[in-house]
Amino acid sequence: MGQSNSTGDYEQKHTAWREARRDLDAARSKERYSVDPAVNQDRGAEQAAVRAEIRKAEQAEQTARAALRFPWER
Repeated sequence: MGQSNSTGDYEQKHTAWREARRDLDAARSKERYSVDPAVNQDRGAEQAAVRAEIRKAEQAEQTARAALRFPWER
């Protein structure tokens, strides 16, 4: 029975990591750049919020990944 608990725990952590990774990818997809500096300047506040969202998603993904402890990262 201990094995099934361990497996269930792993699956739960893996699911949490996949969701965090998906959220990170979604946040990164919102980041936009233009070759025109004026356009980037106009988007400054919007992109600052997007960068903050990306940092938050990166931290959540790193926390979930650390909890998962992939064998090759031990």
